[in-house]
Amino acid sequence: MHTQSIQQLIEAHKSDTKRLENEKTLPPIKVSRAVSFLAVLYEKMRNAVEYEEVHLLRKRAIKRIMLRIAALKGGDPHKLAETVIIEIMLAQYLNDYNVPVTKIDLATKIIQKYQTLVKTYKSIKGKKLKTDIAEMLYSLCAFEIERILVPYTSKDALVNAQYNFINSLGIISDVGLPKNAEPIQNYIASHRAIIKSDNDIISFHLFYLKFPFWNNPGKEHYKLVAQNLDSSYLEINNHLHYKTKKSKFREIIRQSIPFKILDKVISNNITQIDEIIDDEEKLDEQIELVCNEEYKENKRKLQTTIIRSITYIFITKILIALIVEVPYEIKVEGHINFLTLGINILIPVITMFIVANSFTIPSESNTKLIKDMIKAIISPEKKDDKAAFKSTRKLGYTFKVIFQTVYFGLFFSIFGGILYLLYLLNFNIVGMFIFVVFFSTIFFVSVRLRNTASELRVVNTKPSVFAPIIDMFAAPILMLGKNLSEGASQLNFLTLILDFFIEAPFKTIIKVVEDWSNYIRETREEIV
Repeated sequence: MHTQSIQQLIEAHKSDTKRLENEKTLPPIKVSRAVSFLAVLYEKMRNAVEYEEVHLLRKRAIKRIMLRIAALKGGDPHKLAETVIIEIMLAQYLNDYNVPVTKIDLATKIIQKYQTLVKTYKSIKGKKLKTDIAEMLYSLCAFEIERILVPYTSKDALVNAQYNFINSLGIISDVGLPKNAEPIQNYIASHRAIIKSDNDIISFHLFYLKFPFWNNPGKEHYKLVAQNLDSSYLEINNHLHYKTKKSKFREIIRQSIPFKILDKVISNNITQIDEIIDDEEKLDEQIELVCNEEYKENKRKLQTTIIRSITYIFITKILIALIVEVPYEIKVEGHINFLTLGINILIPVITMFIVANSFTIPSESNTKLIKDMIKAIISPEKKDDKAAFKSTRKLGYTFKVIFQTVYFGLFFSIFGGILYLLYLLNFNIVGMFIFVVFFSTIFFVSVRLRNTASELRVVNTKPSVFAPIIDMFAAPILMLGKNLSEGASQLNFLTLILDFFIEAPFKTIIKVVEDWSNYIRETREEIV
């Protein structure tokens, strides 16, 4: 007999399947294929210059559209909802789904709900929303719209299943964390680990946790939410930015792996899953099949992400070369140094390709341990000793100070060596700065991509003899790359240019072409 949370996961998959089958019988929204081509072209270009998880692109696109048309500031909610859904369909974010006309009415109610909240807030508080709170409301609204367009019941159940499991393990249990906050941090960590939710998605769930009536609020509910909106934002923000120790989050990611595989087994065998779970031999067979498929899929995703990342790096580097490096060299040195320019463009790209492609498919022992962990999840009476979290030994204060001092010296030694080598290659000061920034950032992103592709590993691989030496030299570069990457993600000037100067006029043109296409089709139908 399997646990209640696993049974709820099975029922959720059945519910999503039934919903999709029902929606196929309803009249769909139709969009022009010719116009869709232009919209897809733009989205591909924009996604190429912004590193983002693929599964988050649709939600981000909905939010971007809503911000562009200022959906929560007022206007006809039906027209706004229609604009959002049509644009998302034109960009082919819903290609795998039949989108009934009724979805526009559902999206209308959602936009109207958030518009009413904004008006109520202004009425009660006598002031406009702060920028960050308005940003949160756009995020909540965008994700709520996505949830009516595509099924999310099984994803919610999957997160809840892992949350119920790891909450009992006590993985997140820090001295500075209040006991009543531990479940929330376990829930947030589960979201980030198992379905890679971003802060927007997690904020939505925390908001509903605080205001469970928000799905269908009454007049008094709007007042209650508006009165507590500022404090609720701060509370949610504090939960989201609590720093879980890396070692503990890695263990939560590890604990999420059997849940991901089991979820896929359920999804692939929804009509006979109860029989499979009760038959150990059939279950082992399905787990092995899914594991092998997922290993290959992870490698394929890695290769796709590498191509996207290299495209972004190449475009950005060319622009920086044209805007900064070339003018500087012409003005200061009187000529263009094509050798240093070529090194600055090619080395980061080659580094990403080599590091990210060092990924290897997990071994059979990994699949065997996943089977054992899944059986421990399904049957509460079984205990997976290997799954228990083992805390790492903490360093004493003296050793910590010594190691930090050595690391500090190592940091400057490594970058001093890199700068000296660049000097020997006749790099100028601007070229050196750009190389260090790009190389560090790309090295960090490459390692992160490789680690992401290896996310189905539950067996700890033995490091090579040279690993400590490699780690010693790589750590300072990774640290600088991490800080630069996090800073750069806050200001991606290419996406700013696209959002403010290109997207609005381009989408206006698409809208005109779409309207013209509809007019011609209607005219033709009247004639015939």
